This record gives sequence, C-alpha cells and structure tokens, in this order.
Amino acid sequence: MGTSPNYINAASNASINNAATAGWVQINRGTAAVGFQFVLVATGAPIGTLFFEICDDDDPRVATPQSILGATALTLPASMAAGQPTDGLARNFLFDFNPAPSAKWMRARFASSSGGSATVGTFLMGLHQRGL
Repeated sequence: MGTSPNYINAASNASINNAATAGWVQINRGTAAVGFQFVLVATGAPIGTLFFEICDDDDPRVATPQSILGATALTLPASMAAGQPTDGLARNFLFDFNPAPSAKWMRARFASSSGGSATVGTFLMGLHQRGL
C-alpha cells in the first residue's frame, strides 16, 4: 500500500533554507519505505547539495514554540552519491530509504552553490511512501 506522491517543482538555482518550515511530509505509521525521485534539468549547469532531513516535532511546518527539535540531516550512504548534483549535469535518480526513517516527518532540502537558472532550469522532486 502506498500514498499519493507529493511534488516539489523549483528553479534550479533555488535553495530551500535550512530554517524554512516548508517541504515537510508526514511519514505515515507503518511506512516501510520512502522514495524521493529527483529530476534535474541542467540548464545553466546547476551545482548544489541535496539534504534529507527528519524531525520528530509535532509539526515542523509551524514556527516555534511547536518546533522544538528542528531538523536532523540524515547521513546518506555512498550508493546515493550519484544522485547529488555536483557537476552541473542533468540528473534522474531515486533516493530510496528502505527501511524508512523512524521519524514523524521527512523532507528533501536543496542548497544551491552555483549555476542554474531561475527561468529555464528546474528540479523536480516526487515523494512516495510504501507500507508494509
């Protein structure tokens, strides 16, 4: 059993700030796997880093005082290094977390370091959860 996917569509030179309350998706109880499909159009040779973060606050989409713990970045395995946009080339990669993190919330965050385009280049991210 899975959930309907959630999507992010942003300019390839955009960053999701680490203090932002946007982008969080609640991990459903009984979720066995969480997958993020990342598609990057390489217009303007975008370079940056994708972070995957978890949070156990009641609702990290709401500013303090509800958000006490804040985001914790996951350490990605070497098998996911090929998905990182470090060379300005196009990407189509699945970041598959199986088993799913045991947290209430999860998000992908992009930190742009150079290149990209606000008008033409985009990155797309789709998220899907699969149950036991």
